[in-house]
Amino acid sequence: MTRTRTGAPLLAAAVAALILSGCAALAPSKEITLSEARLEELIAKRYSGTRTFLALFDVELANPKVTMEPAENRVRAAMEVKLGNAMLSSALRGSATISGRLAYDAASRSIVLREPRAENVAIAGVPERFAAPLSRIGAWLTEQVLEEFPLYTLGEQDLKSAGVQYAPKDLRVERNSLTLTLSPISAR
Repeated sequence: MTRTRTGAPLLAAAVAALILSGCAALAPSKEITLSEARLEELIAKRYSGTRTFLALFDVELANPKVTMEPAENRVRAAMEVKLGNAMLSSALRGSATISGRLAYDAASRSIVLREPRAENVAIAGVPERFAAPLSRIGAWLTEQVLEEFPLYTLGEQDLKSAGVQYAPKDLRVERNSLTLTLSPISAR
């Protein structure tokens, strides 16, 4: 009497599926760390060039200096500002300090700025009577433009490695860096 092994291929497939699904559980979490210097590069790259706001102001931001605020879970950037306008004979220069809370946006796969605050906007050469209104306009523009501003977008290589799919788990503002922890979710 000949016996057929119809259960053997099914058993092998079941074992393979268990092994593959177990790979995600065995895979370690991984981290993406962005130093203050790297964040400065990313901000400078995003803001290179002049941008026009309200068809009235030409704004150029340069030389960001990033400071991490772990206790408040915020990041602060001080930048040089150049403000132009067709009515001005020459551009005005000054500085702005902006802070924000960082979060992960799943739809864009990006680390974005939330709750931006213009903490200090100072433009040199502005008559005192215009300084406060101009500072308020600058703060409002900053908050409008920077909400959901993407600082870093995760690539496919960040989210998949050796057949294991990863998803963001934790985003931490640390003393000198920002760390995003990715946890394995499945093997494919």
